[in-house]
Amino acid sequence: MKPIIGPELKQARISKRISLRDFANSVNLDAGNYSRVERGVFAPPAREKLDEIMATLEIEEETQSRLRDLAELERGNLPTDLMDDDVLVKELPLLFRAVRESDQKALDEFIEAIRASGSA
Repeated sequence: MKPIIGPELKQARISKRISLRDFANSVNLDAGNYSRVERGVFAPPAREKLDEIMATLEIEEETQSRLRDLAELERGNLPTDLMDDDVLVKELPLLFRAVRESDQKALDEFIEAIRASGSA
């Protein structure tokens, strides 16, 4: 997966005209390691630290939500709130099959199962 979070965080930092070193210090991170996050060499930080970074950069809430989900995916995880939904987790193999096979019928079945469960 091509890194998305790091470059977006970097762009937000640059738009605020904050140096990498000053920003890393403000969020209590090593500048070298934070540089690796921005370049996509390191995975995004854990949610609490990511939230602190996004708040410091004044990233809009809607964008924060999208970046949290992408951060989980970049770490190789599904978003935690989705994993807490037993009905959704049970139906995920159907989604995976539909995506792998470009199977619109299976994708429609997945969507219908989620709607019927009240999770959507």
